[in-house]
Amino acid sequence: MSVFHQVGHDSINLVRETELSGFGGMVCSPLNYREAQVKEQIALLPNEFSSILDPQLYFPRSRRGQLQNWSYFPCDFDSADHTNLEWWKYLSKRVVDSGIEIKCTHACSPLAVPNKYTMSYYDFAVEIGNYFCEQSLLNGVIPFQTAVIDINTIGDVNEAEIIGSILSKTKCEAVYIVVKSEIEPRREYSDVTAITGVMKLIRLLVNSGIKVFMPFCSSEFVLWKYAGASAFASGKFFNLRRFTSSRFQEPTSGGGQLPYWFERQLLSYVREGDLTRLVSRNLISSNNNPYADTILKQLRTSPGSPWLSLSWKKYLFDFYALEQELNNNKAIETLLLTAERNWMELEDDGFLMEETRNNGTWIRQWRIAMNEYNRSLNI
Repeated sequence: MSVFHQVGHDSINLVRETELSGFGGMVCSPLNYREAQVKEQIALLPNEFSSILDPQLYFPRSRRGQLQNWSYFPCDFDSADHTNLEWWKYLSKRVVDSGIEIKCTHACSPLAVPNKYTMSYYDFAVEIGNYFCEQSLLNGVIPFQTAVIDINTIGDVNEAEIIGSILSKTKCEAVYIVVKSEIEPRREYSDVTAITGVMKLIRLLVNSGIKVFMPFCSSEFVLWKYAGASAFASGKFFNLRRFTSSRFQEPTSGGGQLPYWFERQLLSYVREGDLTRLVSRNLISSNNNPYADTILKQLRTSPGSPWLSLSWKKYLFDFYALEQELNNNKAIETLLLTAERNWMELEDDGFLMEETRNNGTWIRQWRIAMNEYNRSLNI
């Protein structure tokens, strides 16, 4: 597995972008595209690309975009008894049939976001996933076990261990872990116990011989990689880089958008004004990113010209380039240490970002979480 495009509204053009060929495939979006459209998208992918069908049935009673136009979407989804395993088995078979129809290589087991994250919920998720696994393999589709975890509770005492023990019973070769939060899209995770909990869960699954796929990622993917996750997905919109209920409630266009430069040396998204000032301090890295050079040239020669599309491409290039470069945990530790030192240098220089909370404080929390994670492993 590798890095994948988390496809959203009007995102398919980026999947075919020549300079973004380092991606291994895409996570399809039934929320944004009809079944026939996704089938066409997959048919145009390079042969070596993987295509993953995430049925996206997380919120039964919310706005659902194009979902209701998919053949697997049940007409009784709002009124059905969602505790009925037979109903989920029937739905699982329909998802597999859709996967066959669109000719995807992988598919995720269907699952809804619960009102309460109980251990019985995860037991039930595995029961659904195991049936889904059997049906998928019979039809030549590689299955993933879907698991939704709550960022607010995963750090509770023994929560990761218990969930990991349950999920390790899946028959699927990989678990597709959806980290649900209500953190604003441009904010970073900063709760040490929560981050440590996610990392411990990943490691427990990997130690059980199960691969871990982390969709809806932003720069925190480096933490999940540190813990042993082997595949990641991210998208051009911020609401594709963070799984929140608003992702399924707001218009599927992604809402209003502003250009942000993703700066690897700070692990941060910066606005145009900040970018211009960082350039003057030589704290901007291009790292052979072709879109970075284009943006910087445009800001010099045509200030005020739009660069939103370029910012998406620049970020996605950095996303997969970083994943390839960070080939061991020491490299990740060095990346975070360097980013923290760069933020300290900016602070000493009196540099203030336009967005108040864009101050790099999460880097220290990430480093503490890594230390706590290592301590839990007796490293």
